Amino acid sequence: MIKLLNLLCCLLFLVGCQNNQVEKEKVKMEVEVEPTFYERNVKPRGIYINDAKNDMRIDLPLLSYCWNPDLTKCLSELNEAPKQDIFDGYRTIRNQPKEQIQVEIITLPEDISNPDEKLPFATTIELFQVEADQFIPTELIDNKFVLPSEEGIYTYVLKLTYEKEYKGIAFYAWQTRVGE
Repeated sequence: MIKLLNLLCCLLFLVGCQNNQVEKEKVKMEVEVEPTFYERNVKPRGIYINDAKNDMRIDLPLLSYCWNPDLTKCLSELNEAPKQDIFDGYRTIRNQPKEQIQVEIITLPEDISNPDEKLPFATTIELFQVEADQFIPTELIDNKFVLPSEEGIYTYVLKLTYEKEYKGIAFYAWQTRVGE
């Protein structure tokens, strides 16, 4: 009986030591694994439009973004027009009818919060004018486009697609007031 009790104590001791070793290995493995770019879900670079005529830099609100090695899993178009409250706190650009606008996307050093993070640059940029919840493609030639001839407030959406090192899609928006 004593031998059986001793054997049982030895087995419990060995199982306890083994369990402790497994826990240490598990913790060690968890520490060594660094999340991938896609797992971190980092916001894309900040986008600005340079309004040279008014000597202003216009910040654009980020509507949505998606990073995924399979671009088909990212939202390729918006389901609805941006809500007006998305523009609260952002400037509305004032321009003249049929004025040609230069879209400049500026990336500033402070946009990169982690200097080791290599955020990608967009490979394609598309511009859409929003009219009654419809997205009308607007031609960009050398990053320039012409505003409508009618006065009013117009909403534009930029779609940036990333297809090189990292894959993803981001949408930004802004408004411009045409006329006085």
